[in-house]
Amino acid sequence: MSKKAAKGLVKQSFLKRQLRPLLLLLILAMCVTTLSVLGSRMAREITSLQSAPLDNIQWNLAQLEIEYLSLLNSINTAQDRAGPDASVLSELRKRFDIFYSRIDTLQTGRPFRQIENDDTAKRLLIKVRSSLIEELPVIDGDDADLYGSLAGLEEDFLLLRPDVRSLSLRAVKIFAESSDRQRANFSLLLQQTAVVGVLLVLALLVAVTVLVRQFQVAERRALEASRSSSRFVSTVNASLDAIILADAKGTVIDFSPAAETIFGYTRNRSLGSNMAELIIPPNLRDAHAAGMRRFLETGEKKIIDAGRVEVTAMRSNGATFPVELSIGMTMEPEGPIFIAYVRDISERKRNQQELMSARDEALAADKAKSQFLAMMSHEMRTPLNGVLATLDLLQSSALDGRQEDYVRTAIASGEILQQHLDDVLDITSIEAGAMEFRYNYFSLDDLLEEVRSLNERTAAEQNDVIVLDIADDLSNIYSDRHRLRQILLNLVGNAVKFTQGGTITVTARSISSTYHNRIVELTVSDTGIGIKQEDIERIFDEFVTLDSSYRRKTQGYGLGLAICRRISEGLGGHIGIESTPGAGSTFTVTIPIAATSQMGAESDAETAENKDVDNLKVLLVEDNETNRFVAVELLQAEGCDVDVAINGIEGVEKSQNGDFDLILMDISMPLMDGIEATHVIRKGGGKSATTPIIGLTAHALPHELESLTQAGMQDCLIKPLRKRNLQKMLRSFRQSRESEAVSETPRTAVIDRSVMDELAELLPAEKLKQRMDDFLNELSESEELLQAHFEHGRLPELAALAHRCAGSAATFGATELANAMRGVQTAAQEDRIAELGDAMRGVGAIAGRTRKALERYKSGACDTKSG
Repeated sequence: MSKKAAKGLVKQSFLKRQLRPLLLLLILAMCVTTLSVLGSRMAREITSLQSAPLDNIQWNLAQLEIEYLSLLNSINTAQDRAGPDASVLSELRKRFDIFYSRIDTLQTGRPFRQIENDDTAKRLLIKVRSSLIEELPVIDGDDADLYGSLAGLEEDFLLLRPDVRSLSLRAVKIFAESSDRQRANFSLLLQQTAVVGVLLVLALLVAVTVLVRQFQVAERRALEASRSSSRFVSTVNASLDAIILADAKGTVIDFSPAAETIFGYTRNRSLGSNMAELIIPPNLRDAHAAGMRRFLETGEKKIIDAGRVEVTAMRSNGATFPVELSIGMTMEPEGPIFIAYVRDISERKRNQQELMSARDEALAADKAKSQFLAMMSHEMRTPLNGVLATLDLLQSSALDGRQEDYVRTAIASGEILQQHLDDVLDITSIEAGAMEFRYNYFSLDDLLEEVRSLNERTAAEQNDVIVLDIADDLSNIYSDRHRLRQILLNLVGNAVKFTQGGTITVTARSISSTYHNRIVELTVSDTGIGIKQEDIERIFDEFVTLDSSYRRKTQGYGLGLAICRRISEGLGGHIGIESTPGAGSTFTVTIPIAATSQMGAESDAETAENKDVDNLKVLLVEDNETNRFVAVELLQAEGCDVDVAINGIEGVEKSQNGDFDLILMDISMPLMDGIEATHVIRKGGGKSATTPIIGLTAHALPHELESLTQAGMQDCLIKPLRKRNLQKMLRSFRQSRESEAVSETPRTAVIDRSVMDELAELLPAEKLKQRMDDFLNELSESEELLQAHFEHGRLPELAALAHRCAGSAATFGATELANAMRGVQTAAQEDRIAELGDAMRGVGAIAGRTRKALERYKSGACDTKSG
């Protein structure tokens, strides 16, 4: 539920609680009002009944007919007299007046207005009254005339008798009905009053019930509020953070115990004081006052409700310290109340500073370690380079059988020493997350034979026998030969060290396969002392060595198995062990590789005569005398014409004045190192400004090798400089020159089908298609990015991207595109803008041809293969 919805529900609940008593009060008010109205009406009815007007009306109506008869009787009495008798006639006039007044009262009196609403009674009343008015002249005349008219009067009044009778009866009926209605209304009024009274009593009962319940709720809430207040006070008192309440003027209205502890003021001293003067340093008070004014005038918040912010506060003794501040606000009738939560973070800051110092020291130590390893690598590889290279030269000379054994033993020992150096550097690479793998075709038979040869002398000393068992279908494979060699040397070396008078068996088997893919299992078994079960889990950790009965004869640093595990995982496989103490151990390495027979070209190339590189003019830039001697001897043995420079400055001078085919550049030199010398050569415009430069370095970390490429070097050789590595580099250089020579006459083939055929043999059809699609998509994106780098003059980024594109193109045999990208890379690295523009203009067309060629190959060879 959202915060807004929750607030809405709370508001609805509050409104319901408020409306209930209001609704009850409204009902009570309505009942009381209705009862008051009914009571008033009842009082009026009772008053009306108490005045008895109906009795008077009934009497008047009865008197009407009596007065009429009295009038007739007076006329008869007057007629009985012999002549006009004044007293009798006066009585007659009196009876007429009384009867007339009765009729007039019926017509004009307020109690008789109901007669006016009855048509029959009204008609009879008008008729009688009209007749009486007609007789007025006679009645008001003198006695003689009246006496003479008595007979006529009697006759006229006798004619009115039915009307008077009917009027009297009709009036009685009307007033009887009115009396019935009045009684019925009074009865209804009594009933209504009783109902309202009952409702009022019920409402009062409900009100009393609600009030009792409200009282109970209020009492319970008061208790809860008291408890909550007590808990809140306890929480505030127990809080390690200071809690300060202040009004809009900055006056402190509450000060928690933690605030007393942090700031050094008592609560009594703080209450009523200005907060700024208490806890804000003098240099920050103006800013605080300005912020308060801004908020009160505009409502703009910066710190209020902004979460936790770090500021500086002041203690009672004037000392400043860092705090973490959070300010909330609540509105009250008097204005806003600010609640500040203040946490003293002095200790945290000290801890952070100590942590940062410890981190800096750790980084410095790590950097020192890396620098030490790099330095030791260089310093140890330099003499090792001289030893191994001299032994290579000595091995090439005329030796008798015994001398050849000596040289082989010396070379084997030197290579073991080199392996230890590589192990140390590999750990550094692993910690940096930069272990590199380089895949190529090689003979597994030769590799295993080489491993056995390197360990044979030690095995003989231990009276051990090394046996190789290699499956026929794994003679030639595609993987990282150097890394597999490291694994096998470590495993076989360990087996030899911990076995006396036993057998070490190295087995290579293919345990599963798909189309030209293999899961290969390499096992190294021995009949040595074995490993305890509790030690098996930790033998693959760095710097772990185990006690054994041969401990004083088997010294080590505990790196070999850890590196084996990392390499196995890096190759996509894993390493495991089974061991029985006293019976021996079996290490099993399972890795995916590609088995192929297409090694003829490479094998032939490796055994080719060195005459292919005759007459190469090489500049060697090397400051170490031993390394210079060895390198010169090796190069001259390969038929090269060598010129020597002893530092970077001399190397730059010779490259500017001489036209060399190849430059071998040491990296670590005094005065000017190899990277700086390469920059100067590339930008100097000398005769050898575009000559390929190969770096010579003992620093084998990948990020360092990348820096050499960025500097403008085409490749590098890792010391110690070995004959076979030098031969491989020179052979690659020769092939590159031949490719360039061919490209000057007919145009280079868009793609090298032999490379694509190798990939087609190595990968399943679907995976090959996917990889080609990925490359084509990458090519499209790279074209746009290359153009953007070129247009904005971002030459380092342009060179790096061209380098990556060249590598990707070479992987898929796109030789024309790879050469074009290398041209872009070189021109960008050497700031040759005009040449770079030409190279960039050619890349688009070449990329288009490459895309079409790969699409044709994909639709042809891949479809054929998948079919």
